[in-house]
Amino acid sequence: MLIYAMYVLIWAPIGEELFYRGYVYGELREKYGFAISTLISSFFFGIRHSTHFLLLLPSFPTVSATYWTVSTFFFDIIMVYAYEKSDSLYTPMLIHFLVNVISIMLQL
Repeated sequence: MLIYAMYVLIWAPIGEELFYRGYVYGELREKYGFAISTLISSFFFGIRHSTHFLLLLPSFPTVSATYWTVSTFFFDIIMVYAYEKSDSLYTPMLIHFLVNVISIMLQL
């Protein structure tokens, strides 16, 4: 459980925001603008989160896995907006961290 908590509370907010916002979105933004870049990076963020179920829990109900994928897609759109408004990766990192903390606390 400690390893899972470290992943969710440290790696996810920092690593995912650096990669999806800092790199993927940043590179796309230079070429395609805000809207297209947001949709593409959010799509990949959602798909990456679907691997939790496809690879780790293949017997997980499809409806729930689909909900998780779609909700992470929309979460990513919010993170892009936070990044754009603050012009800093720290803002989406903090939001991502807080959402993950709340998620873990709800599971206890």
